[in-house]
Amino acid sequence: MKTQIIQLESHDDVISIRDKMGWSQTSRILLVWPKKGKILSRRLDLVVLARHSRSLGSQLALVTDDPEVKYNAKNLGIPVYKDTRQAQETHWRTPFHLRSRNLRQNPPPDWEAFKEKKLPVKNSWADNRIVYWLAFFSSLVALLALAAFILPGASINLVPQTQVQEISLPVKAGEEFDSVNLSGSLPARWTTILVEGRSTITSTGTVKVPISPATGNVRFTNLTEEAVSVPVGTLISTLGTEPTWFTTVKEGKVPAGIGKTASIPIQAVQPGTSGNLAAGKIQAISGPLGLQLSVTNLAPTRNGVDKPAPAPSADDRARIYNQLLASLQKTALQELTDRYQGGAVENGIPIIPSLRLASVIEKTYTPEENIPAEHLQLNLRLEFEALEVPPQDLQQLATPLLNASLPDHYAALPGTLNITVLHEPVLDEKNVAHWTLAAQRKIQAIISPEETVLIAKGLPIADARQRLSDHLAISQKPQIVPVPSWWPYTPFLSPRITVNIEK
Repeated sequence: MKTQIIQLESHDDVISIRDKMGWSQTSRILLVWPKKGKILSRRLDLVVLARHSRSLGSQLALVTDDPEVKYNAKNLGIPVYKDTRQAQETHWRTPFHLRSRNLRQNPPPDWEAFKEKKLPVKNSWADNRIVYWLAFFSSLVALLALAAFILPGASINLVPQTQVQEISLPVKAGEEFDSVNLSGSLPARWTTILVEGRSTITSTGTVKVPISPATGNVRFTNLTEEAVSVPVGTLISTLGTEPTWFTTVKEGKVPAGIGKTASIPIQAVQPGTSGNLAAGKIQAISGPLGLQLSVTNLAPTRNGVDKPAPAPSADDRARIYNQLLASLQKTALQELTDRYQGGAVENGIPIIPSLRLASVIEKTYTPEENIPAEHLQLNLRLEFEALEVPPQDLQQLATPLLNASLPDHYAALPGTLNITVLHEPVLDEKNVAHWTLAAQRKIQAIISPEETVLIAKGLPIADARQRLSDHLAISQKPQIVPVPSWWPYTPFLSPRITVNIEK
């Protein structure tokens, strides 16, 4: 039968002992008196403790050598034993109601009279030398026995039982929930994820690349009475907001006189077919010469050539954007998954299918539009957002539910909580995600070092191992290491026993 053993101290009183008895769930409570000090010598103290024990539904017994306590316990029907071992191996008699007889009918012993009777009477043989030496050697033997009683020590190593505690429950999360509810409701909030990437594809379009400039001749007409020189490099152009420019390639001179003309060869400033102009298109002269001369091309300009070259098309730009966008979406989703790795809750963060593009921070194409290049490169930086459930909220939901089903005398091992998603969340029409999660953790039996010492002390090593295995929730045979190693018993003194409990 399971017994709660309470070791009393010399400073304990009725109130502190009642607290130690607590809400006992054992059928027997054993109070062990200290070796030194005098406590609970009043009959009323035992009456109070006996009543409290009965209110807990337990039997009460004592281990004490105090004659007054033993006398009061006998009158109250409380069993008294010489040690804890005898108390645990004995079947206690059922306590009965306090006796109603008056103490005056059964007065307590006269302790002073007992002391006088116990006073030693000097005998004549006390002066005998033989008796003296016998007493001396007896004392020496007693001292050696006491040393053997005190000096031995022992170390007890225990491995508590460990179990896995697990629950599964349906949960839901959404913006409409403000706090964690034990019914399974969780608040969800939008979180942002910044991602960036670069991609390159081969150009599939073409663009014309100018390779040679157009050439021709123009006629300069004098607007003055004096001869006018036209230097090499004189700029002339067509009219309009986007003129086509030409330059003279030879020096020329227009004779004096209004209406006098001179023909000078020209070449387009920019290569390509844009310089191939019809006759009469060139009409402007750049600089001061425009006040002295007029110009026109009597014949078309020719020989400007464009060559086709690979260049990114509009379809290429759309294709690379869509490819990189899809890749960055996966990156954002993975970053959201990895964000909580290494936290208190492993693999339990549900990925709510709500990822969306919030904004495009940067989008740069290389090369720019209509520039020839064999490859098109895109730099993209995006901001996504998604609904998330913080891991601490999942822990706040799972921990109380696990604690509610925690077995008696067991405690959860820190850092062992593991939450897994049994199926992917599904969003309803109100943007609330629904899924089922499983939470599990390791729990370990609680072993009291004080109770371990009381069970094992003063016994042969093999018996102590067996008693510990019978009374404690341990997963392995207890290891008892005596000091010295050849000593066959566990120490009688509690401080000489060290209890190591594996975590």
